[in-house]
Amino acid sequence: SHADAFGLDPVSDGRHPELERRLSASKPATLEKVKAASLVPRIATAVEQLFKQIGCAGATVAVVVNRVATAREVRAHLRTKLRDVDVQLVTGRMRPLDRAASERELFPRLRSGRERDPAVTPLVVVATQCIEAGAD
Repeated sequence: SHADAFGLDPVSDGRHPELERRLSASKPATLEKVKAASLVPRIATAVEQLFKQIGCAGATVAVVVNRVATAREVRAHLRTKLRDVDVQLVTGRMRPLDRAASERELFPRLRSGRERDPAVTPLVVVATQCIEAGAD
């Protein structure tokens, strides 16, 4: 029912400093129609352009796709194209032990509120929708 709906109160929630920062943060997005054969190269080009736009030093970029095979292809393509960038894969098909290790390694580099450290290698996380469950 409508009474059970969850939402934000613009007055009380809008005053919370962390929530206000997240709500007002820049979230650039584009929607492009591409043929299946050009999807992986187009994603790689978009990641390169994003790094140029935001500055590469210490940056983290997430790529979320709908198929494990596509995520693997994107990771392989980015690893050959972006040599000075750490490219990690996160999918729902990871073994629980591997996933836990990956989360321990990646969480400090992905969590909200972190400070970008220019000395840290830039990161691209290529994931399937499984990342949405824990996304902050």
